[in-house]
Amino acid sequence: DMIASIGEDGSFRLWKLADGKSLRDWNPPRGKLNAMQFHPSNCNSILVAGDAGIVHMLNMSTGKSAENDLI
Repeated sequence: DMIASIGEDGSFRLWKLADGKSLRDWNPPRGKLNAMQFHPSNCNSILVAGDAGIVHMLNMSTGKSAENDLI
């Protein structure tokens, strides 16, 4: 089981609940993140957005952003 967070520094982190270790971290290329939502039909993806006005879709297995950002 995992939990996702956005820190005060505007970065995204994915944590392992069992031991509290950070599994993935990601910083947007511009601005700071301030919102996230698990993808409704793809349990391996999470949508994150920030003050740059861009929505990124992150692959939770790789920790990488989709090649083409959504907005």
